[in-house]
Amino acid sequence: MTNNYYGAQNAPHASTQNGPNPTNRDVAEDQFVGDVIDTNDLFKGEREIRIRHNNTLYRLRSTRFGKLLLTK
Repeated sequence: MTNNYYGAQNAPHASTQNGPNPTNRDVAEDQFVGDVIDTNDLFKGEREIRIRHNNTLYRLRSTRFGKLLLTK
């Protein structure tokens, strides 16, 4: 551990600590309540879909790297 400017100690980085390290996906699935829609069903073979929410149109795109991008 090191001291910062104000004399407080900085904890080691989380990746250096021992013990279970759940991924964001694991935490999100454990805390989610409701239906799950698979992206294959949502996109139906397309790379982009349009979603209207509160009278605003959004674009949801699937990238070639498997990431999702939501834009207005």
